[in-house]
Amino acid sequence: MENIGLWIYLASTFDTLSLLMGLMVGISAIFLGVFLIVYLSNPVHINQYKHEEKEYLNGIAKKGMKISTRILILSIILVVIIPDRKTTYAMTIAPVAVDAFNTVRKSEKTEQLSSIIDKTFQLVDQRLEQELSKKSK
Repeated sequence: MENIGLWIYLASTFDTLSLLMGLMVGISAIFLGVFLIVYLSNPVHINQYKHEEKEYLNGIAKKGMKISTRILILSIILVVIIPDRKTTYAMTIAPVAVDAFNTVRKSEKTEQLSSIIDKTFQLVDQRLEQELSKKSK
């Protein structure tokens, strides 16, 4: 794994980017709410007399809602897709650990060492299943 430094850098970058996208979700949701309130509290179609000011505000509110909705959806997608620091570290270390276990397993060691490695794999699988079941609840 020659690019371990790159992965460590990406882990901190992804963590910061994920935080910024989370802030962007909150900010765009607030703007969407404000534009929605402006649009709903300034109905042009209810009054008999259409004022240019009301039409202008409704136009701005519609454009603002469209832009805020697009930013909100894009930010939510990025928050979901971008891994956090722990996940990036796990993605970096997992291939190295599997290669190390497979190398030891293939070497001409005693049966005891092979059984210890097999038990380790079983324990790791059980632990991962437990963690995944906790997260799904």
